[in-house]
Amino acid sequence: MSVVVPVFGTFLVLSSLIGVVFLDEAFTIRKAVGVVLAGAAIWLVST
Repeated sequence: MSVVVPVFGTFLVLSSLIGVVFLDEAFTIRKAVGVVLAGAAIWLVST
């Protein structure tokens, strides 16, 4: 399995978190679920 897939997948999680921290975007339950699911998908693809 390529290392590129998990690294690219972290882009989705990190961009959401950066938006919340630095741009003062609202962190809703919908975004939290998306971040958790994206993190789980990255973990599943990388193992």
